[in-house]
Amino acid sequence: MTLREAIEHEQLELLRAQRVAALWSLPILGNRDIPAALDISASSWERLKSTGGGPALFTIEGRVFVLTSALRAWVEAQGAQHGRPGVQRQRRGSGPYTLQAPARGDPQ
Repeated sequence: MTLREAIEHEQLELLRAQRVAALWSLPILGNRDIPAALDISASSWERLKSTGGGPALFTIEGRVFVLTSALRAWVEAQGAQHGRPGVQRQRRGSGPYTLQAPARGDPQ
């Protein structure tokens, strides 16, 4: 990667982060903005929505929305269910990942 490409990449990442921050500051998010706020693909969001595994949604004139506070609560509940920050994933052999808290005194 050239220096110019690296700079362009960093600028794009900064713009993406600014957009995500702006989305989270809104009181409600539309269906098209939710995947961007969660940093997931639109197809992943549609799959999650179709299984009923996402946050509580509501519609206005056929358009789907979520309260940002409800989305934040759902994200926090997912963190509580799957491990909080500071929990390390460690691979054992070829099996699935397991969650394991860091040992006392270990830096996080």
